[in-house]
Amino acid sequence: MKKSGLLSLLVVCMLLMMQTISFAGTVEDAKAAYETGNKAYQQKDFKAATTAYEKALGLGLTSPEIEFNLGNACYKSGQNAAAILHYERALKLKPSDEEIQYNIRIASLKNTDRIDAIPVIFYKRWFNAVLSWFNERSWSYLFLLLAYIFFFLTVIYLTGRSLRIRRLSFTAGIPVFLFVLLTAWVASEKKSLEYESSEAIIMNTSVYVKSSPDEKGNDLFILHDGTKVNVLDELGTWKKIRIANGNTGWLPVSSITII
Repeated sequence: MKKSGLLSLLVVCMLLMMQTISFAGTVEDAKAAYETGNKAYQQKDFKAATTAYEKALGLGLTSPEIEFNLGNACYKSGQNAAAILHYERALKLKPSDEEIQYNIRIASLKNTDRIDAIPVIFYKRWFNAVLSWFNERSWSYLFLLLAYIFFFLTVIYLTGRSLRIRRLSFTAGIPVFLFVLLTAWVASEKKSLEYESSEAIIMNTSVYVKSSPDEKGNDLFILHDGTKVNVLDELGTWKKIRIANGNTGWLPVSSITII
């Protein structure tokens, strides 16, 4: 190897080592911030706990526990809208957690807005219940597991010497294949719900929902901090939203925070 090539390889190796060390240091800093937040929370210094948890998240240490603890710290310090925001983020990471769901309900009792949701059709309720069993990663793992099983059964069917074994593999392969398709679809829907979802929380004390993305638009209704909305569209510094009862309108981007 030429000296120039060897030198380049050494430089690349050094850069990789520096990046690894830097990443490890960042992770340790994030964990330290999280522990600092826990200690501050135990000492009932909720403002300091909030700052520490936010620092941990800012350093890339994302988990349902951090989001949940940050929600608790915000709730204890009177930041109800921020508490709901972080509870909702925690729920996205851990959809079936009953404690998170309970805290969302408790924090939502402090909201000014009382919006009656449109009843959900029974089959959608069932599907949403199925979605809540696992997060997107777990559904993806289940899909891969079933795909491997189907592949294994296919190999047995194609190469098996016994007619009985081939029949059994074929019979078992049909429902497994259907479950492969089902879990692929559910994983895709769950990914869309977790990562491409456009839900948000109103963070302003109050904000008028307009008929058009313009300050001159007619005031349709008013929303207050802590209210959850679905984001439908965006135009400039405005977002079109829908609330639980189906009403829609436009809000300034600055008035909401995406979950």
